[in-house]
Amino acid sequence: MPGFVEGIYVAREAGAPVERVGEVAAIEGCGLAGDRYCEGTGHWSRFGRVCQVTLIAAEDLDAIEKETGIRVRDGEHRRNVVLRGV
Repeated sequence: MPGFVEGIYVAREAGAPVERVGEVAAIEGCGLAGDRYCEGTGHWSRFGRVCQVTLIAAEDLDAIEKETGIRVRDGEHRRNVVLRGV
């Protein structure tokens, strides 16, 4: 099975809840449209555009849950893109 995007998440500003979106524009040199880092309101934004887009493997989230019993889903991980099979 080829890899795929399992979920896309954005948050408008640092500490704001993340929102799952069905699609989003990726803007070169900025990040994801509507996300805190593209808007310049992310925690690390004061250091420049260092965190444009963050990725995490769904398999790693599965492993965390299996090993610790802690379920990290629905954007709780605060990563922008969850990939599976990549």
